Amino acid sequence: MRKHFEEPVCEEQAKERSVIIASNRIEGKMRPDFPKLMISTKGIIVLFESKEHGMVVGGKSKNWSTIGEYLTEWDMSQFSDYDGSVTIQNALEEQA
Repeated sequence: MRKHFEEPVCEEQAKERSVIIASNRIEGKMRPDFPKLMISTKGIIVLFESKEHGMVVGGKSKNWSTIGEYLTEWDMSQFSDYDGSVTIQNALEEQA
C-alpha cells in the first residue's frame, strides 16, 4: 500500500522525529553534480547518486513509481533539478 507524504516538517521538528530531510539547497555554494534530487516531467522525484543511477523518493503526481525503486538507466533528458525538499520518516504509531 502506498502512502502519500505528509506536509514537510521544519528541521527542528525533524530532529525530534528522527527524520531525514533531503534538499538541493546549498546557500552560497555551487550545487554539486551528484548526489542531488531531480524531478521528472511526470512528477517523479528521484535522489540521484550519479548520472542515470537513482532511487525514487517521492512524487508530485499519481504517475510516480514505487518509493524505493532503484534504477541504473534513468532517462536524464526527462529530469531537471528539484529545488524542493523531501522528508523521509518512519510511520509513527498512534497511542491508544
